Amino acid sequence: GSSITYSVQSGSLPAGLSLNTSTGAITGTASNVSSDTTSSFTLRASDGTNTTDRAFSMVVDNDTLLNGLIAWYKTGGETDSSGNSRNGTFSGSSSGSISTVTDTGTPLGSRSVTSYPDSDGYCALPTSTIITGTNVRTVTCWVKPNATLDGNDYIFGFGYCSGNKGTFNARCGNRKMGFMGCGADYDDQGTQIYSNGTWVRIFYTFTGTNTVTAYYLDGSGNRQTSWTQNISGLTTSNASGATASIGAHASNPGSGDIGGCNSKIADFRVYNRELSETEMESLYNK
Repeated sequence: GSSITYSVQSGSLPAGLSLNTSTGAITGTASNVSSDTTSSFTLRASDGTNTTDRAFSMVVDNDTLLNGLIAWYKTGGETDSSGNSRNGTFSGSSSGSISTVTDTGTPLGSRSVTSYPDSDGYCALPTSTIITGTNVRTVTCWVKPNATLDGNDYIFGFGYCSGNKGTFNARCGNRKMGFMGCGADYDDQGTQIYSNGTWVRIFYTFTGTNTVTAYYLDGSGNRQTSWTQNISGLTTSNASGATASIGAHASNPGSGDIGGCNSKIADFRVYNRELSETEMESLYNK
């Protein structure tokens, strides 16, 4: 028989999607929208002699988790999936020990994640990921310790330490969500959340008015507050010498034990805003 071709007869597909004229398949990733948006269109199938039209409506939901997303490392490694081209680079004398592996377990399912060594192996990020001054921010990811974490294990580090509390580091002393801010250390805070071989979703937020809050999701996906602390004068500086990294302290990230987090990391995100409780909990399965 005659081959069939497909075309858009009227209306238009949502932005980011395209029609295969040979198979009729609609493929692609719909662009984010500011509110839920319905696109109505009519497709035509024709063999050159006969035609058939059919009307469709497609709804693209507003994914608020894309709003304010300045960097997104899905596997916890080098590739930025935010569309902002902020790719990282595995660094440190033990960077060869960093590996991308397939991991399973509730609630992640099977996915590619990045495993970091205990020292001298981290992912150096562009300093454009550093949100400067007193801007609001949220940093979040999944963490699965490879062994018992200690005060020399850092999930991330941003900024520049010049005596003005210019760094923002997630420290893991005593298996808790610690914090180091260049002269403003808040270790052994809250609940012990890190357990060998168990995934946990963590969040650090900064309000822009000196308040840092550490959250995590419990085993049911509910947000829990580990601690909140007012840190006078805290700003994150992107001055000369500043660094940004996954798996290391911001000051001299390649320096020994503070240049590794001894964990698997997945879905590492940096936002220029605070996420709501609902948004945080929706990341339980992402």
